[in-house]
Amino acid sequence: MNSSQNRRRFPRLNVGPEYVVNFRYQARSFRRTSLVDFGPGGCCVQVPHADGQVLERDNMVEQIVLHGPDLPMRQLEGRVAWVMGKRSADPDGRVVVGIEFMGVPEETLGLLLEFVSKRLQADLLEPDELTESGADGR
Repeated sequence: MNSSQNRRRFPRLNVGPEYVVNFRYQARSFRRTSLVDFGPGGCCVQVPHADGQVLERDNMVEQIVLHGPDLPMRQLEGRVAWVMGKRSADPDGRVVVGIEFMGVPEETLGLLLEFVSKRLQADLLEPDELTESGADGR
């Protein structure tokens, strides 16, 4: 476990393209933004390089709504915790942004924690395909 994971209060779930997030930053709306991971304490998103140039650390993020299969939809508020990739010379690249949720109601916190914990547990319990396929040569 790396040091950034040790600092987190809650577990994070890495997700695929079926998970997206909508949010407002200042006067700008971000829709169907790629969600990298999330947990009850925050999320990591990827935005196009040009869009990422406006995002600044410690600024407020409003109307955050995570979208994905079976994910409880709740509106959240937060702040930009960190931004990576803004200085990239590749204008077609992506900017990766960490958003820390703030003022999350206890009920929503519980729902997100339960969702993430169940998905992480299910991922741990999935059978290893190599073992099932007889990769040991038998």
